[in-house]
Amino acid sequence: MNPTGMKRLTTIIILTIVIAALHACKSSSQKDKVATDTFLNDVKDTTSGASTPAKAPQPADKEHDVHPVVLIPTVSTKDVNFASSVTNNALNKVNTGKMALEKSTNTRVKSFATMLVNDHTEFGEELSLIAKDRKITLPALSGMAEMHQANRLAMKQGNDFDKAFMDAMIEDEKKEVAICENGSKSCKDASLKAFATKTLPVLKMHLDSAQAIRSSLQ
Repeated sequence: MNPTGMKRLTTIIILTIVIAALHACKSSSQKDKVATDTFLNDVKDTTSGASTPAKAPQPADKEHDVHPVVLIPTVSTKDVNFASSVTNNALNKVNTGKMALEKSTNTRVKSFATMLVNDHTEFGEELSLIAKDRKITLPALSGMAEMHQANRLAMKQGNDFDKAFMDAMIEDEKKEVAICENGSKSCKDASLKAFATKTLPVLKMHLDSAQAIRSSLQ
């Protein structure tokens, strides 16, 4: 190769090396820029978290916020106890009366049971209206003693059931007559006092009927 060709080849080789070097530097610069941007973004995300405003508290879910409402009666404790006792007795009379309608075959016993269910259902409804207005929480179920009484009656059949049922009703009517006699005299609330006074003659009639039917059972 002549000197001129040799010089041209050398020039081409040098230019090739320079171009490659420039390309390598450009790639490295771009990679450094990407790395730097990534780092800055990470730092920005980390520091910006501290200044991010807290989320506003969400409104309460009132539909599923189940908290019992505590009612404060507007009448005296004695009046509340009167209403609760009468309601408990009424619930028991309705429950045992319905039992007698299913278990008894005695016409007089069944007739008495029907009267109990009807009258005490009416008493319970009337007393519930008064209690609601006075913010009195009445029992929804019979007490333990009344439940035990119902369980004992449920175990009896035929004439044994009739006698046990009438004995239980006589005892219960005596208790309720005493409760209403006391309520008609001592209740401070006018509506509860009037309820006791109006209910008392009906309860005494129930007691007389129960005693007469029990005497007829052998």
